[in-house]
Amino acid sequence: MENFFYETRSKLHKNPELALEEYETARYIRNFLDNLEIEYEEIGTSTLALFKGKEDLWLGFRADIDALPLQEENEVEYKSKVNGKMHACGHDGHTTNLLYKKINNANISSWGRGKRRSKIYSSIRYF
Repeated sequence: MENFFYETRSKLHKNPELALEEYETARYIRNFLDNLEIEYEEIGTSTLALFKGKEDLWLGFRADIDALPLQEENEVEYKSKVNGKMHACGHDGHTTNLLYKKINNANISSWGRGKRRSKIYSSIRYF
């Protein structure tokens, strides 16, 4: 688990994209969801992941994925590779936490893309 958090956050932190320009970040998230066979909707650079429960109740979780137009001055292994852009506000960490939460939900729901029935009572939306 520790490797997941470090590696995922580092990848996102090294490759920041400004608001509405997060094409590679969105691709990364969607590939992640595809690998877990999680249903999602694409809304521009936003991704809405869905876990359909047994009832028509909804619970939502949200994470921003955009970076800021700032030059990173830290000298760390995961430093931004993009001149003039960095994740200075924690969105890379928030996104990593939400991706990990999706792994947990995929494991407990035991379904993917509607192939099996969910064990989750209410439905969950990640956006």
